[in-house]
This record gives sequence, structure tokens and C-alpha cells, in this order.
Amino acid sequence: MLNVLQTLTGIIQEFGTSAILRERLLLLQEQLQLLEKESVALKEENSRLKKQHEELVIQLDKHALSEQFIEKRGVLFRKTANGYSDSPFCPVCKALLRSLERSIPFLCQCGHRTLLKPMDIPKIMEELSSAK
Repeated sequence: MLNVLQTLTGIIQEFGTSAILRERLLLLQEQLQLLEKESVALKEENSRLKKQHEELVIQLDKHALSEQFIEKRGVLFRKTANGYSDSPFCPVCKALLRSLERSIPFLCQCGHRTLLKPMDIPKIMEELSSAK
């Protein structure tokens, strides 16, 4: 009789333990599903925020560019306290453009080529000073 009671006690304890384990397993599964949903939502938000950040950086660069330079005939001229610098800058990389002669168009170190020649600069400077 003692063996039967011990066996029944063991079965009851095992059943109780397995029921508790089953409940804990279900709880863990629910938590895992919630975490997976949260992970997907966070990844989507992160992707959206990265795209928004890229767009804002582009807007900021354009704004900063418009504050520092003015575009004329396909090149940039830097704004100064007294007007504009007569040195043209590359519209692609913002580096100073170079030309070997007055009649040869400006070139940039990045490879960008312009149609603007050094002999055109005085006329552009007149246009810029009259546009103030």
C-alpha cells in the first residue's frame, strides 16, 4: 500500500510539474511572439528613419550649398562678404576648378568638365554684381 501511495504521489507531483512547465512554455511562446512582432516593427521604423535621415542630410547639404555658393553657367561661385569670389568651383565636388589657358574650359580634379572658360569670368562677375 505504501508503494501505491508513493507511486500516486510521484504521479501527482509529475503531473503538477508538467502542467506548470506547460504553462511556462506557453507563456514563453507568447513572449517570443510579442518580441518577434516588436522586432519587425522596430526594423521597419529603423528603415524609415534611415531613409528620412538621408533625405534630411540631402536637404541640409542643399541649404548649406545655397548659403555658400551661387550657380552660374554650370559652375559655382563662392559668396564673400563683398560679393562673390571670381574663382569657379566644381558643382559636383565643390573643389576649385583649374584651366591651363584663358581659352580652355575649366576642369576639375574629380573629372568634371565645364564649358566655362577663364575669359568668361569677368562677364559673369559683372552679372553677379549687378544681380545683388
